[in-house]
Order: sequence, then structure tokens, then C-alpha cells
Amino acid sequence: MPQDSDTGEKTEEPTGKKLSEAVSRGNIAKSADINTAALLAVALLLLSLMGGKVWEGLLGYLVHIYADLGSLKMTTTSIQRYLGEFLELLGDLVLPFLLGVMFVGLLAAGTQVKFQFSPQAVEWNLNKFNPINGLKRIFSWKSWGEFLINMTKLMVVVGLLMNVVWNVIDHPVFHHPSYLGQVLNFMTEAALMLLKKVLIAMIVIGALDYAYQWWRTRDGLKMSIKDVKDEQKSQDGDPHSKGEQRKRRMGMMQNIMWNEVPEADVVITNPTHLAVALKYNRETMKAPKILAKGARHNALLIRKIAEKNGVPLVENKPLAQMLFKFGRPGREIPFQFFSAVAEILAYVYRTNRFRYFKQGMEVPS
Repeated sequence: MPQDSDTGEKTEEPTGKKLSEAVSRGNIAKSADINTAALLAVALLLLSLMGGKVWEGLLGYLVHIYADLGSLKMTTTSIQRYLGEFLELLGDLVLPFLLGVMFVGLLAAGTQVKFQFSPQAVEWNLNKFNPINGLKRIFSWKSWGEFLINMTKLMVVVGLLMNVVWNVIDHPVFHHPSYLGQVLNFMTEAALMLLKKVLIAMIVIGALDYAYQWWRTRDGLKMSIKDVKDEQKSQDGDPHSKGEQRKRRMGMMQNIMWNEVPEADVVITNPTHLAVALKYNRETMKAPKILAKGARHNALLIRKIAEKNGVPLVENKPLAQMLFKFGRPGREIPFQFFSAVAEILAYVYRTNRFRYFKQGMEVPS
């Protein structure tokens, strides 16, 4: 790892934020060869399952057409009838095949991108029509690499085709008279043999191409150490702004303390690290309520305000810790502390009768 973070060298793996942004732009590893292999595989499967039925249906339709050639009259009605029969035949035999292939194609494409829809990938971008950018793309290393890969694929397919031709060159159909059915069967068998070999080759090519695309996409998203630090700063926020926000929060908390603590009945301390101000009015409250709480500097401020306004301070370390941890300002204390707080309030009311009498309050017994 480079020691100088300003070199700009892309050595760091992309962060989660960087990967999410790439997905939103459609910059995801995907291989068209995997789609081709999936389409070819499902086509072979459907042909093996439905090929006989499709062939018999088409053959029956052709026989029906040839049988009517002698008496066929080209009228609008007859053309519509034959066209309707042909479309009905396609709907019964060919449409399920096409729908199956289309579904698997969408499934293969969606699986590669984890079914993520990327609106930015289809946005209108005038830079794509810039001829200078087009020339840069044409003569870039990426384009030459893709050209070499495509040429390799083409050579593999041509090699497989030549292999099939070499294997079937001695077939009897080339050396003896054959009727149409034999020729069609031969063509079907040869085509299936070629497709099976091409499928195996496309699966291997697709796997290698996807691995390459994944590596290239990941490598293109790598970040420099400076990029990582800048992103971290943007996520965490500007330290100066965070400091200002902290000051504002502290100011609000202190304002609440200055307003609420003078109304408290007692402040429970730890003795200097924690302070919790409590108030209880049995006519309006079901249980004592926490007016304010604080630690360290805020605890000292609560003590100062309480002493200035004659609010009693009671040191009880365990209770102060529990109230500070589980209590919330503006809410009643948790019921588990009712008994302990009641004892302290009873003590405070007994020892500070003059304070409550001066405020015109009835001292609880």
C-alpha cells in the first residue's frame, strides 16, 4: 500500500457506497455470452420436448396446403382462411416455445444484475453522440480487447461447424439417392449435434467472460486512499459543522436545565459525575418524573442550579446510575425505582417543609 495518500493510485477495494452508486448507474458485471448459452440451452430442451409435435403440426399443415393446390382459388376469403389457420398453428405450436425462450432469457439477464433496475443506465446522454468520444471508444484498449474476444468466439463456432461437417461428410445422404424425409432428418440431426457442441462451448466462454467482466468492473471501481478518506468525511460530515451542532445541542440542554431544575423536588447525585433532577406532584402525576439529567459538566451545572434555587441534593450512587441509564427526561421514572425514590422524596419532604410551605404547596405525608 502506498505511503503517500495523494498519489491517486487506485489500490483500495470499492466501498459499499461506491458499489451502490455503480449499480444505480448500471455499471454491473454481466456477460452476453451467459444469456446466449441460457437461450441455446432452453431452446435445445424445448426442441427435444416439443420438436416432434411442432414438426408434425407443420408437416400436416403443408400436406393440407399441397393437397388443395389443384383446386385452390386465390380469393380474399381463402387467403384469410389459410392465414388464420397458419396463425392458429403458430399460436398452438410455436408460441409456447418462444415464450419459454423469452422467459429464460429475461431470467438469465436479471440474475446477473440481481434484478436491479438502473434508471440512470437508460437516461438520455448526448455525450454518447459525440464523435470524438466515439472515436476514443473505438480505438480504446477496451474495444480492442472486446474485438479479440469476439473473434475468438467466432473462430470457436467456425471450428465446431467444420468439425460437424467433417463428421457427417460420409453420411449416406451425400452418396445415395434420398427422399425428402431422409434429408430433413439428416439436417435436423446435424443441426442438433452442432447446437449441442456450441452450447458446451458457450457455457465455458460465458463463465470465463463473466469472470473477466466481474474483475474488470471491480478493478474499474477501485479507489485511491484519498477517495476513501473523502468519502468517509462526506459520510461523517464536516468536523466544524459537527462541532457547531454539538454546541447547539449542549446549549439547548443547558437551557432546559436552567428552566426545569429550579422546579425539581430533589436532585440525586453520584456525587459529582451524575445528577438527576426529579419532581413529583401527586395530584397531576402518577409517578415521579425526571426533569433533567446530566453527566460530568452537565451534572455540575445541575448541582449549581439546584443549589442556587434551594433544591435539595441527595447522594445515592446506585440510584443515580440506574436513573441516568434507564430514565428519560420528561418521562416518569421506571417502575422498578418507585420504592427507592419514594423513600428519598419522603425524607426530602420531611427535612424541607419550609420550602414547600413557602411555595404554597401541601407537603405529602
